[in-house]
Amino acid sequence: MRTHPAGGYVYTDTRVRALKAALLPQDSYPKLLKMSPSEVTRFLDDNGYKDEIDELASRYSGVILVEYALMRNLAHTYQKVLHFSYGRAHELLSAYLDSWDVWNIKTVIRGKYAHAPEAEIASQLVPAGSYGEDFFKQLIATTNTVEDVVRALENTAYRDALADGMAGYRETRKLSTIEDSLDASYFSMVSEVAEGELADYIALEADMLNILMLLRFKDAGIAVSPGMLVSLWGRFSKDELMTLAARDRHEIIETVNRKFPGAELSADDTLPELASKLSRKRLLSARRLLLDHRFNINPVLGFLTAKRIEIDNLRMINRGKHAGLPAELIEKQLIT
Repeated sequence: MRTHPAGGYVYTDTRVRALKAALLPQDSYPKLLKMSPSEVTRFLDDNGYKDEIDELASRYSGVILVEYALMRNLAHTYQKVLHFSYGRAHELLSAYLDSWDVWNIKTVIRGKYAHAPEAEIASQLVPAGSYGEDFFKQLIATTNTVEDVVRALENTAYRDALADGMAGYRETRKLSTIEDSLDASYFSMVSEVAEGELADYIALEADMLNILMLLRFKDAGIAVSPGMLVSLWGRFSKDELMTLAARDRHEIIETVNRKFPGAELSADDTLPELASKLSRKRLLSARRLLLDHRFNINPVLGFLTAKRIEIDNLRMINRGKHAGLPAELIEKQLIT
């Protein structure tokens, strides 16, 4: 077994910095915005996504083909980095990538709730965590309802979180009760290994989830208790969050904007708009970790975030082009 006093970071960081060269340059996006949907697919085929497109082209076409290929490429990239990491780097990456298990469970639950086609649900999967693609494909194929999905996952690490979430779902029929419970479970599990390095990375995500939860309950007229908080890993303490919960929507937004300059939230924003802005802020902040030249987990997390941003941007262009949206409107949604 390989060992290194830097916890595996020297080798892992060096490999990741080599992968950085494969990321699309920023000037690719203006070019893609001028292309037709078929030209976008050809561009991706020529620029790092050929294997996934070729693998899926016999079964899918159009927007689903590109969507599926992009998400599969993201999973392949994450798994490649995990495979060549070791030591402390591998331990932290494994914990981080388990967040994609939560993403995938949410994806299946949302799909079943909306009665979406199986191919559409599968195209949104990123099997980069502890549970593989076959596991989630079987889950999609053998369930029909939200309740079916929860029962099928009774033997997983998320059993208790799903049971807690279902209690609220039965009363409200809102998926947010299940999703909040899953997020809380993930942060609880990752806290066992995320001391120091990874803690800083996930802090902003924890804050984002808590703020969105506060605003969602505020809009619904529901009082917030400390037990409802998703995580206390963020920059907001429990006391600060509970103080915010007692304020009106405008004051909450003002406080968040002061805490996170550049978020540019507005009291008039809808919850989806607020979620999009907070996600953009988190991703852009995390991408800057790629510039850290020390041997630690930061360059790895920065690369994984930069790859996530690339995929998100390409998905937005793909969906926008197929929907016939103006290039100017698509461009406003890109994270650059």
